[in-house]
Amino acid sequence: MFKLQLNAMYLVINYASMNMFAVLVHCDEPNAPANGTVSVTNGTKYGAKVDFGCDTGFRLIGNARSVCHLSGQWEPGTPTCQLIGPLYYLYYHIM
Repeated sequence: MFKLQLNAMYLVINYASMNMFAVLVHCDEPNAPANGTVSVTNGTKYGAKVDFGCDTGFRLIGNARSVCHLSGQWEPGTPTCQLIGPLYYLYYHIM
């Protein structure tokens, strides 16, 4: 079996049966992390990239960018946004 990537398509050739077919790979629309944002700039097809960020007072835990892989999943997955600074103190010590 032979596999060849063509932009967002994945061409598969099975030499035993001489069948050939193409698969268009898309990832689901990515979710923003809680207290954060997601920016999709070039769609959700294979090879697309998304950028993550956090709201003021939060820091990003994980990767700021994910890529749509041949599996149809964003890799690495969605990061999290962790409360920081004075808000951290207020949240955990006063509330």
